Amino acid sequence: MEKTKHASIYQLEDGRFKIDTRAKDPRTGKLKRVRETLPEGTTLAEAVMRRDAIKEEIRGEPRHEPTRLTLAEYASSWLERKAPRLKPNTLKTYVQIMTDVIIPQLGTLYADLIVRADVEEWVIWAEQQRTEQGTRYSDSTLLKWWRTLTVLLKDLAADVGIADPTARIERPSSSRRNVREKQTLTAESLRIFLDAAKEHTPSRHTELLTLAYTGIRVGELYALTWDDVDFCRRVLTINSSVSAGELTETTKTGSAREVAIPDVVVETLQEHRRQMIREQHRGLATGLLFPSNANTPRTNSSLTKPIRRIVEETELDIIPSPQVLRRTYNTLMVRAGVDRVVLRSQIGHVSEAMTERYMGVSDEDKHKAVRDVFQS
Repeated sequence: MEKTKHASIYQLEDGRFKIDTRAKDPRTGKLKRVRETLPEGTTLAEAVMRRDAIKEEIRGEPRHEPTRLTLAEYASSWLERKAPRLKPNTLKTYVQIMTDVIIPQLGTLYADLIVRADVEEWVIWAEQQRTEQGTRYSDSTLLKWWRTLTVLLKDLAADVGIADPTARIERPSSSRRNVREKQTLTAESLRIFLDAAKEHTPSRHTELLTLAYTGIRVGELYALTWDDVDFCRRVLTINSSVSAGELTETTKTGSAREVAIPDVVVETLQEHRRQMIREQHRGLATGLLFPSNANTPRTNSSLTKPIRRIVEETELDIIPSPQVLRRTYNTLMVRAGVDRVVLRSQIGHVSEAMTERYMGVSDEDKHKAVRDVFQS
């Protein structure tokens, strides 16, 4: 073995080159030795390149300058990583917000060079945007934009090792507030609605009755299988949901729960089951309580037309959407004095604040309060 004119490179008797080099490992501070015999036919120039590469590998140095990503490129890979763990509707929202209000403003910036000033400029821009009608976007819309941006940029900061560019920045806000109507049905109007459902849309009555008397979310209703129904204990097990027509293996809050069902729901579900068996409904194979005609989970909007038809046949001045039915359940339970812990367990709220949010306050509630205080 003979030395060559290049340090750490030797030539063997058979003509092959051997590398015997050392470099300091930055993780330990110690010299690390690597010996490697190169394949026959390797030139001296190639041996030099290989020696340098070995040293770079020991020192943890890149062989070349890594390609710098723009925020748009980072966001694309970020969404791809997130997608398997997101509900379809959440993913759709992320994509829309990225496409409409984040990438057009920040997408061309290099991801590792984004700073607080860039985010502050975006906040000012967001507050100045107007809808097609020329009005400001609502505060809740701006909050949704901001939450998406902060999730993206906080992950970016962790991935590329920069300071969080959203730190200590006040989110965009709007003087326009979304007024969420807390419409609810009275016990009497709920009875009228369900009676009309049984008469005018009998094939959808069981779905509406189950929603009204359990308070579950419509996505949870359409994810129910017969294995989730315990007729003996009179409970439903809520452990999954339907989002954008797709079955997900979790609920909105990420927690499973058991929901007590009254006798009328038990009896109606049993009859619904018998009816499916008599008709040999194609959906029996799916195990779903309420499969679509295509034997897939129903979409959350599939009750829109049946509900509108029921309203047309009654004198109700409220459209009892699944959300209104859920809020009505919550309100009637609160008025009946049901323990709040029990109610949250039943309806799937994660906090007392959410239970309060779903509590409808009618004019009669307000008048009663005034009478009790000032006319007693």
